[in-house]
Amino acid sequence: MKLSRKISCYVLLASFALAPTACLMGMARRSSTQLVDAAGRGDERRVRELVASGVGVNSFSMDGDTALTRASFHKREDVIRTLLALGADPNCANGRCHWPPLLLAAEIGFDLGVELLLDGGAAVDGVDRGGMTALFAAARDDREAMTRRLLAYGADVNHLDRDGRTALSHAAESGSVRVAGLLLEHGAMIENIDHWLRTPLFYAAKADRSAMVRFLQACDANMSCMDRKGLTPLAIATVEGNELVVRILLEAGADLYSHAACCDFGTTATANRRQASKKAKRPRDDEFGTELCRVCSQEIDGAQLVRSCPRHRVCRQCLELWNRHRGDSNSCPQCASVNR
Repeated sequence: MKLSRKISCYVLLASFALAPTACLMGMARRSSTQLVDAAGRGDERRVRELVASGVGVNSFSMDGDTALTRASFHKREDVIRTLLALGADPNCANGRCHWPPLLLAAEIGFDLGVELLLDGGAAVDGVDRGGMTALFAAARDDREAMTRRLLAYGADVNHLDRDGRTALSHAAESGSVRVAGLLLEHGAMIENIDHWLRTPLFYAAKADRSAMVRFLQACDANMSCMDRKGLTPLAIATVEGNELVVRILLEAGADLYSHAACCDFGTTATANRRQASKKAKRPRDDEFGTELCRVCSQEIDGAQLVRSCPRHRVCRQCLELWNRHRGDSNSCPQCASVNR
């Protein structure tokens, strides 16, 4: 009993001793929040007053922002100049998403802010938690002038994000043809593969970016590479129902069942499906369940599969696209691939 009373007394004394420190920390945080709010409003005079009174120019608000990140987000170019002149760190990221000011300015399309931050010493390849840089944001949003400026400051054109994707991959997905050409001129790898073994062409085909697919074809992109699931860009475009992209890829000579030359798998998608079919029992016509389409390798409800010939069953979408392209309603896409 006496021991517990002693512990309670010690805790009480410690709380009294730490109370002034906690109070000072709370006051400092409130002052930092005032500085960040003034920077977001564009109140340059108030910013100077708070910094002159002793508020840290790189301090964080209660929301985890710094004055420079808030000013960059709200496009306050005068405040950005003032903060940089007062010694603000252009590479100090906010505490929530770890976004540096340069990436924030690039995300909202603030060209002048990007230029000011780069001139102020911002790291051109500063990343957020996902590994994305300002170049990714500029390429994804089709900002050619900003992309040129970042490349002029030495941005890494082949930088990889957390998923192994590059700026060219994001440009291909968004259909930014001019930005993609600019990235290729500066050495971007057109056959870079991410963690799913997908090249930029995969994302262009999946997102139905026909102009980008034509552009990558003209740049000699591999049309028959396969991802980790054994799917080609043509197969993905077929699954997504992107008819124009399917037509472009077929005209370019893309093969739905071709060898994965760039991935070095050593087997074709057709061979993989043959091996899988030998291990699994072939369902009867009256057995409905999940089954793989022989063309796109997607799991389809057995009731949605149709017989393209006495031996093979494919999904209706793949069969319609095949017949439309070949002009022959009696041909089977799986038999045609085996007889090649």
